[in-house]
Parts: sequence; structure tokens; C-alpha cells
Amino acid sequence: MMALAMSGLVLVQAQLLRNAWQLKEQAFDRNAQAALSLTVQQLESGDFTEEAVAIMDHTVSPDFDSAEIFFKRFTTDENFPSRTAFIAMDSLEVSSQRLEVFLSGDRNERIHQVVSELLVLEPRPFDQRANLADIDSLLVVNLESVGISVQPSFAVKGSTQDSLIMANVAPATFPEKIAPYQARLFPLDFMPPSFDLYLWFPGRTQFLRSQIWPLALASLVFMVVVLVSFWLNLRLIAEQQRAAASMVDFINNMTHEFKTPISTVHLASEAIAGEEFQDLPESLQRYNSMIRQEVGRMSRHAERILQFAYLEEGDFVADGGVVAMHQVISESCDAFRLAVTSADGQLDLQLAAENDLVAGDGAHLANIVTNLVDNAIKYSPGAPLLRVTSSLRSAWFVLEVADSGLGIAPQDQKRIFERYFRCSTGDRHDVKGFGLGLSYVKLLVAAHKGRLELESQVGNGTTIRVLLPLHQAELKNG
Repeated sequence: MMALAMSGLVLVQAQLLRNAWQLKEQAFDRNAQAALSLTVQQLESGDFTEEAVAIMDHTVSPDFDSAEIFFKRFTTDENFPSRTAFIAMDSLEVSSQRLEVFLSGDRNERIHQVVSELLVLEPRPFDQRANLADIDSLLVVNLESVGISVQPSFAVKGSTQDSLIMANVAPATFPEKIAPYQARLFPLDFMPPSFDLYLWFPGRTQFLRSQIWPLALASLVFMVVVLVSFWLNLRLIAEQQRAAASMVDFINNMTHEFKTPISTVHLASEAIAGEEFQDLPESLQRYNSMIRQEVGRMSRHAERILQFAYLEEGDFVADGGVVAMHQVISESCDAFRLAVTSADGQLDLQLAAENDLVAGDGAHLANIVTNLVDNAIKYSPGAPLLRVTSSLRSAWFVLEVADSGLGIAPQDQKRIFERYFRCSTGDRHDVKGFGLGLSYVKLLVAAHKGRLELESQVGNGTTIRVLLPLHQAELKNG
């Protein structure tokens, strides 16, 4: 799953970089075309103003020379200018954007004469209207204004004969295909010839790379960091798995080694308790009884550790037999009655479930009950008060073991079924144990496809419910 996630992350990052590149290309094309259009507009404005001034030089009378005469292009539609859209008013004002003609009083006829000649004037030769330096400087300035700092290459061709008029590069460097950016020069001319301005950028790819490389570099660095972390995590997980396997093997081997002397001591104790040694002093018999009890406890601990390792390896599969849980619960609780009674406690057994047949392994189901009751007794200071009940919940058999003991703190309840975990409150050594009891119960319940529920409050005891699926045949018959 981690490998698939990493592969997906790499693919997504590559797609994002590709999209970023495409967006940069689109922005470059849009800005380049805008700069080209602005350059054409500025060339048209300059040429139009020069024509108007030239006409006025030979049209306006001497008494009008002292007047301030300027020109400004005027249009009713800024996007589609027309040379015929003029309004006569007071004065003439020149600017590079518009031409508005202002007339007043006796100047009206003179200005109309200027405008009339301007409208029918035949365009001047191209070399008088534009030159290489003007086009180049305008393009550079306009491109920089839209964020493109690449030296442009351009050429002007006549549209009628497809002849090259001028270019700032050698013909051999022209692009094989038509230049990506082009515009008609002097679009307001009424009569041919017409001219087209072609624009391209030999350094376009390098410029786009310079725009995208910080993002690509940052992505690459982060991807390398993630990949290295992924590899380190895999190695760490592999080492932990080897260490855990070694630990399990060690515990299993050690437990097996312990079982041999435990069995030997147990046999020796049984022999001492036999008729052959009835004449031994009472104190020795008492000591021998203590030895047998402790050896039995050690034997149970060793067996539990072996079973726990067996369950963790996932080799255990619950037997498909039918188990009467009420009998298992009664027999398991009877083994603790003497211990509870001797501590002035009480073990209340209330088996009310109408159906107690569960599919599983009787011995392991008995271990579930035994561990829960044993835990309830160990963590009940003073006289233990236990209540063991059974009930039905839909298709589940519910075993509930409740005590009035110490209870479990909320921060510990999430981890109480973990292996080797013991509650953090109080003196842990007051109650002996390895922290395996409840984790062992959890594994057994999971092997029987059941689930656990926990309710506890510090100082008010703990209730643990075991939900086991009822035997299916009995459900069908029911």
C-alpha cells in the first residue's frame, strides 16, 4: 500500500508539473500576442499622427500657426478603430492612443479640409512609416511590460507577394513552420499593399524552464525526501519484524526450556506428597504444598505464553464444534469460588441467556472466562464482589464479567487490551502479572469472530462484555 501510494504521489506530482508547464505556455502565448497587438497599435498611431501633421503643414493658414495643434485618435469603438470616425470641435490634439478633431468658429472649414485629405491620402511607402529599430524597441518594451524578458525575433512580409520586407534575424533562422504570433500592420489602411508582422522566440523554451524550475526543483527535493523516508521506514519495519520474530522465538524457546524443570519439580512435589513420604514433618508437607501451588502457577504462565505466541502467529483457527457456554462458565467460575470465599468476597452467577450454544473451541472459551474472572479478582482490593451474567443480543451470546474493583482510567482504556500493557495508576507491583491476560482474551475472542466491550470508571469497578456469535444451526432451527 505504501508503494502504491508513493507511485500515485509521483504520478500526481508529474501531472501537476505538466499542468503548470502548460499554464506557463498559455500565459506566455497570451502575453506575447498582447504585446504584439500593442506594438501594432502604437505603430499605427504614430503613422497616423505623422500623416495628419504633414497635411496640416501645407493646409493650415499662417494665422493659425500660433495655435496649439495636437492630434488624438478618436473612435466610437476602441477595439475596432475607424479613420472615418472624427468629430469637429475646438482644437487638434495629438497622442499615441486616439485622434480626436476639435473645431470651433471660423476654423471649422480648415480642419474639415485636413480631415478630408487625411481620409483619401494614399499610404506612404513602408520604409517611411516604420523601421527595424522602432519595431524592435517597441516589441522589447511591450514584452517586458507583460513579463517576457526574451529577445524577440520578428519579420515583416508583404501579404500580396509574400515578400520579406525586413527582419531582425537572418532568413536561415526563420522557423520552419509559420511563426506562432502574427498581426496585420497598419490595419486601418483602405488600400493595398498590406503587411504582416511575424514574431517568434528562439529562447522561449529556456525562458519557460526558468519560470518552472523553482517549482520543479522544490517538487523533486520533497519527492526525494519522501522516497528516502519511505525507504528508511521500510528498513526500520523490516528490522522491527526481525527483532519481533527473534523475540518471539527466544520467548518460545525459553518457555519450552522452563517447562522441563517445572515439570520435573512438579513430579518431585507430587512424589513427596505421596504415601511413601507420609511420615515427613507437617512443616515440610506445608512447604511441599506451597511448592506445588507455585509450580502450578508457573506452569500456567508458561502455557499461556506459548498459546499467546501461537495465536499471534495467526495459525490458530477456532474449532467448529458446538460449545454450551453456560457449562463452560459454571465450571470456570467454580474454580475461583474458594479463592473468592476465603477473601470474604462474593461471586454472583446469573446465566439468563435462552440460547448458550456457540461455535468454537471449548478449552479456549474456558480460558476466556478464566482470564476475565482472574483479572476481576486480582484487581479488586479487599473483598472481591463479582457478577458473571449471560444474555442474548440479536445473534450474539453476551458474557459479562463485572467487578467493583479499582477501575480503569480513561487514558488507559484504549490500551488495556494491548500486549504487555499494565495500567499506569497505582503500584503495578501490587498485582503480579505480565500484562498478557486481556490481550490473550482479545486474540481468543477475535479467533472466534467475536468482539469485546469495556465499561469502567476509576473507583467503581470494571465491566467487560464478550460477544460471541451463536451457532448458526441453532439459529436456523430457532
